[in-house]
Amino acid sequence: MRWYESARKKRILPVCVVDFFNGWENGVTIVSLLSREYDMRFTENPTVVLCHQFGGEHKKYDCPKIFTAGETWPFLPDDYDLLFTFDYRETEKTFRFPLYGYYYPGTTLCKNFSREMGRNVLSQKTEFCNFVYSNGYPQDRIRFMELLSEYKRVDCCGHVMNNTGFHVEGTHSGPEKIRFLSKYKFTLAFENDSKTGYTTEKICGAMAANSIPVYFGNPEVHRDFNPKSFVNVHDYPSFDKAVERIIELDQNDELYLDVLCEPWFHDNIPTPYTDTNQLLSRLVSWIESRHLSLEPL
Repeated sequence: MRWYESARKKRILPVCVVDFFNGWENGVTIVSLLSREYDMRFTENPTVVLCHQFGGEHKKYDCPKIFTAGETWPFLPDDYDLLFTFDYRETEKTFRFPLYGYYYPGTTLCKNFSREMGRNVLSQKTEFCNFVYSNGYPQDRIRFMELLSEYKRVDCCGHVMNNTGFHVEGTHSGPEKIRFLSKYKFTLAFENDSKTGYTTEKICGAMAANSIPVYFGNPEVHRDFNPKSFVNVHDYPSFDKAVERIIELDQNDELYLDVLCEPWFHDNIPTPYTDTNQLLSRLVSWIESRHLSLEPL
């Protein structure tokens, strides 16, 4: 927070937060963004409701509603007045803001590796590949992990298919998890579902750790990230062919470095979806145009 943001009196925003999975995470939702601009007052008589997609509590409120998507679960757009989703197609009331923008904002993932820097990173890789998941429902990633394991052991360090006897500590983008991933040449970064635009933090955790992501989820992920910088399973006709590519990279350091030294973003320029200031500006403009905030006390 900048000094002048804390010094000035913020306008009051009476809000209610509903339909979030297992409650709501103050550190990563639009609540934390709005807190930069407003004195957030949580009340059962809000001027605006902040909604997710895990329930129907939003229906009991008559005031304006802001929706943010976290998964590909269906929702009814007409239930909300402003929506932030994964969809590349934007409208007057729908904007794209994928989850990776929350967890890795701004220039967090910008990278400019020389070959020498890449060799130094590679020299510190002591393990082959990891698989860290707590949701066992998506079967594609389990099937891929098992296929890759026929070549070399894949360390499963989450609640799903655990074969290490321990679980990775920390949050999605926390330092504990990034340090753990950094030991690995590859990280299996499979989304919970495969749908156009659905890019979450999974690919970015691997990137932050300089562990080459093996990605599956958004078929158009190349619009978000440089496709030369990771293994995009969607680029191959079968899982077997994608595994062959991983084996090729694992057995040839120069080919591995070709990928590792590529910037994560196209031309090393972050996508607009990492710009939380732009998101906040849209939110504030929308809120103020509807006179939903109150004068400070």
